Amino acid sequence: MKTKGRFITTALPVIVLMVGIAAMILLIKSRPAPTKQARPATGALVRIMAAVPENRRAEVHSTGTVQANRQISIITQVSGQVTSLSPQCVAGGFVRAGELLFAIDSADYRLAQDQAGAAVAKAEADLATARGQAEVARQEWERFGDARAAVNPLVLHEPQLQTAEANLAAARAGLAQARLNLGRTEVRAPFSGLILSEELDLGLTVRAGTPVARVIGTDEAEVVVPLPMEELPWCSVPRNGGKPAGSSVTLTAVIGDRQYRWQGTITRSLGEVDPKGRMARLAIRVTDPYRLQGGGKSDFDLTMGMFVDVTIHGKSIGTVIPVPRQAIRQDSMVWLMDDAQKLRLRPVTVIRFTDDEALVTEGLAAGDKVVLTALNGAADGMALRPVHEGEKP
Repeated sequence: MKTKGRFITTALPVIVLMVGIAAMILLIKSRPAPTKQARPATGALVRIMAAVPENRRAEVHSTGTVQANRQISIITQVSGQVTSLSPQCVAGGFVRAGELLFAIDSADYRLAQDQAGAAVAKAEADLATARGQAEVARQEWERFGDARAAVNPLVLHEPQLQTAEANLAAARAGLAQARLNLGRTEVRAPFSGLILSEELDLGLTVRAGTPVARVIGTDEAEVVVPLPMEELPWCSVPRNGGKPAGSSVTLTAVIGDRQYRWQGTITRSLGEVDPKGRMARLAIRVTDPYRLQGGGKSDFDLTMGMFVDVTIHGKSIGTVIPVPRQAIRQDSMVWLMDDAQKLRLRPVTVIRFTDDEALVTEGLAAGDKVVLTALNGAADGMALRPVHEGEKP
């Protein structure tokens, strides 16, 4: 009885397993074989763009620092005590051309002018006396002298007359100098400007030849920008008195969270190449940088020392097809996708590269599909598949 139970316990699982295996083999052999299907080649997934012709003007980019177009030191030409001082004659003050900055005590210079005037009056009287004496001497010589003998200049009072005339000229020059010194006691702004610094105060005694203030012009500012030599042909640089007009320029600066713009014009080339960087330098003029004349479009002052980005709107290039710079392969080749979605390699002529674009003049036509995606082992006739919404190349 025990042997029978042990047999059932041992043999039954083996029998069940063998039956299952036999059933599985039977099912596998009875299943029809699947038919083979050729999978179509879908091609490499690529991003493309349509070529669109545009009429472009060259834009040249650089940077520069704003500097004053005019900058002078105010130097006193006469000595004396400061008796008047303009409220605008302080660091940061704006002054107009001809505006009185400060005045020096003029009492001594008025007295000197009066003395010079008296000296002129005396010299005029002396000259009149000398002329009268010379006329009398001439008449006496004509009446009593020997007409055949040479007349002595002393007899006719000619040296005395010349001395009187020279004394009058000297007296008049002294009067002019006195008037000039008196006028120099009032120091006026030579042009509209901004006071950068000053060393003046009421009661201060200044000496002739002493710098007392520094002034920069506010009618115009200047930015000198370096450019690679190959960019110069795209810029209009005035010659021979400013003709033809220079290229227009846009200056930009980011201050805080805002970008400000100013408009300028190229005025000249500095006529030299930096020996270190091999860069040419152009001067750009900006009118009314401090918005004092009300003509500026910006709502922020273009102050001296400010660092700005410069965009020069250069000469017209004509009709070109702009493509991303990375779309140019091997410096002069583009990849295109034809109507059969095949890769085509085409040489092109690039007239100009910018930071992110290449401007193509020959080799592309409107509507051509330019391949932007980099492909490994790219070859002419390679199958392509354009990217659709939501796909990644």
